[in-house]
Amino acid sequence: MNENIRLLTEADYILYKTIRLQLLKDHPSFFGSDYEEESSFGDSVWKSRLAKDTVDTYGLFTSNQLVGLAVVVKNPRKKMKHIANLNSMYIKSEYQNQGLGSKLIDRIIKDLINKGLHRLNLSVVESNQYAKKLYLSKGFIHYGTEPESIYHQGKYHNLYLMSLLLR
Repeated sequence: MNENIRLLTEADYILYKTIRLQLLKDHPSFFGSDYEEESSFGDSVWKSRLAKDTVDTYGLFTSNQLVGLAVVVKNPRKKMKHIANLNSMYIKSEYQNQGLGSKLIDRIIKDLINKGLHRLNLSVVESNQYAKKLYLSKGFIHYGTEPESIYHQGKYHNLYLMSLLLR
């Protein structure tokens, strides 16, 4: 399989919008954002998300098709610029269990180390065992749980908080 990982730009907003809405529709309890709410956003919102200086949106492509996504938010505060947060990590279901998520995380870690960042944090829904296993395999440690963080269809979901020291 021929993969390519690159940062998405404003020119990619339609691809970004499509995969973002798919992840929210396919896994509504795994993400804090809501499909119905985000599907009503205009083009300017999608473009602006890809234009922020503190946000890097990674796209994973196979055969020129966007099949994976990860968003890295860098803290803009002077005393916290060494920290980034990984959000919205997603690989389309038909491409899972092929090592693509691992490759995407490896690229992100490499880029953050090259930029001099010190720590990468993330949160994952506690019931998402596959994602937790992947993050643990990359050296992330569990440092806490945010109870009842996501509420979807009458059920609360805890967030499993994880962190990686970048080396």
